[in-house]
Amino acid sequence: MALATYWVSVYFEGELLVEPLSVFLNLIGIWLLMRTDQRGWATWAMAGLCFGLSALNRPNVLLVVPVLACWPIILHGLSQWKRGAGFAIVFLAACILVVLPVTIRNFIKGGEAIPIAANGGLNFYVGNNPQSDGMSAVLPGVRADWWGAQQDAKAIAEANAGRTLSAGEVSRFYYRAGVRFILDEPGAAFRLFAHKLRFFWNDVEAPNPYNLYFFTAKYTPIVRYLPLTFGMLVPFAFLGVIFSGKKRLVGQFPLWGFGLAYMASVVMFFVTSRFRLLIVPIVIVYAAFGVVQLLRLIANRKWLHVGGGVAAVVLSWPLLHTEDIAGLTQHPVSYCKVARILTLQREYDKAEDACREAIRIDPELALAHETFGHLELARGNLPAGIKNLREAIRLDADRPVYHTLADALIFDRRFSEASRVLQKGTDALPGQIELKVKLIWLWSTCPDKNVRNGGEALAISDQLIRQYAPIATVLDARAAALAEVGRYDEAIETAEQALKMVDMSKENESLRREMAQRIDTYRSRRPYRQE
Repeated sequence: MALATYWVSVYFEGELLVEPLSVFLNLIGIWLLMRTDQRGWATWAMAGLCFGLSALNRPNVLLVVPVLACWPIILHGLSQWKRGAGFAIVFLAACILVVLPVTIRNFIKGGEAIPIAANGGLNFYVGNNPQSDGMSAVLPGVRADWWGAQQDAKAIAEANAGRTLSAGEVSRFYYRAGVRFILDEPGAAFRLFAHKLRFFWNDVEAPNPYNLYFFTAKYTPIVRYLPLTFGMLVPFAFLGVIFSGKKRLVGQFPLWGFGLAYMASVVMFFVTSRFRLLIVPIVIVYAAFGVVQLLRLIANRKWLHVGGGVAAVVLSWPLLHTEDIAGLTQHPVSYCKVARILTLQREYDKAEDACREAIRIDPELALAHETFGHLELARGNLPAGIKNLREAIRLDADRPVYHTLADALIFDRRFSEASRVLQKGTDALPGQIELKVKLIWLWSTCPDKNVRNGGEALAISDQLIRQYAPIATVLDARAAALAEVGRYDEAIETAEQALKMVDMSKENESLRREMAQRIDTYRSRRPYRQE
């Protein structure tokens, strides 16, 4: 009943996210571990299966599983440690059995034994870097959208390594970067960890991927009238733990053991509302017990104990309500997200209203001007789109919008400006290969001879070839540069090599056709021109 009226749980039930399913699987697993009437092999195996399935949803659950595997040993004690260890092995084996097919699939497809997903290192660095606030899933210098951020993060790692990297290598790069921050700046890392720990137990719901306060206030206001909040539950959960006593707590190990281990697995990375949701049912259980025990103390007129319990709630309350949610209800980044969705739906006037509101709240927010620029380009207002994208770069030189701005300038046949924008972008974001590839294309194929610079284009392509293993986009651009400087035989050979690297799937038919046409152009001893 309590979870059904917990507004955050209701909100996430309406999102296409994995957390509600993870909550269900974890609760079933904990229930199986807590059973006292039957502790056969099947019970431990079923619990392991539940946590394995939960880990497929939320991989950091894997960090909790070894802690829970201690429970059968604790339960059976030293006198029956072999029996307890046997149950622990069954529990772990069942969990591994669920995860193993995914690991095998990753090995077959990518050549690496990645247990579930390869984004752990990136998430670790997001929550452990000098610019991290411990809550925002933001990596400096990458695009705001999920796929763009993944691509840019990979490009940054490869630029540092000087070669192409596999998914596992990218993850390890960011794990090392996060550890390096912790070792190089232990004071800052400790303060960040303490901030994340405090925020984990705070009443505020940290946004990810969307701001809960903003979207519920605007689109589902009834959710905000549901009574329970995290900060309301935690003080009474604390009482519940105290009232449980040592003897009860030993028997409740699956509950609080999961809770503490899962908390550590979140704080290790970064804290958000939906990541924290998995611990809420445990908090509710202890909060309910705390309230019931407090009422029993009142009924039995044990006023000293009642006073201590009430004092604990009153004293802890301010510590759990230290953040102001006013800024979250008027959240400019959320207005930008609304504007992006409305732009995709061609609701341009409404999208403009959202952009203008974001800029009104924070005129210096580069993302707001970037979003406005994308909107103006979508509805064909090229000058306004270019103006807003330039403003985004002025406000934040690391804003990854150079490619879009250059495309708009090229479409407007402002080739010299496009060339300058791309050069500035490659300086600001050296890890973004696509900017360098775009610059090679412009200098090799531009209709304006004053912009073309085949020699420089070829030099950049040579640099990319040295840094990375050959990839189709770089080779295709290099072929155009070779043709521009009159080295047609090499251009043909390079373009054919690029064409062979493009798979034969239906979605690549148009690209393969264009590449074949360029090869024909090189065979006729002519450079390629983009009109």
